[in-house]
Amino acid sequence: MKKFGITSATILALLLCVTSAFAASTKNLNVTMPVTVNGTAIPEGQYKLTIADDGQVTIAKGKNVLVTAQGKLVERPSKADSDSIVIRTQPDGTQKLTEVNFGGQKSALVFTESDSKTSGN
Repeated sequence: MKKFGITSATILALLLCVTSAFAASTKNLNVTMPVTVNGTAIPEGQYKLTIADDGQVTIAKGKNVLVTAQGKLVERPSKADSDSIVIRTQPDGTQKLTEVNFGGQKSALVFTESDSKTSGN
């Protein structure tokens, strides 16, 4: 009986650790050219990318948050060979960051279109 109580407590502690590990994911982001995210210009450089459970993405340099945006993690059929970013050229010539692939993982972060402009017509 005592062994069952210890095992249950151990399993519960492990589940709590696993749950908290997925509460927010932080990754390094290397931006190799100026891009925009949610309408904000992000210059070349190294950043911290934090993805919350609700899809809220924060890009920061040190303790300075540059931008927040909405995104979602999607599963790809195969693992990415290396970290990479996917950009889309906008009509004004700016480069919009649309996706971040993580080396060695099948999951990719895809930014949602929350920064698209809507017409009042």
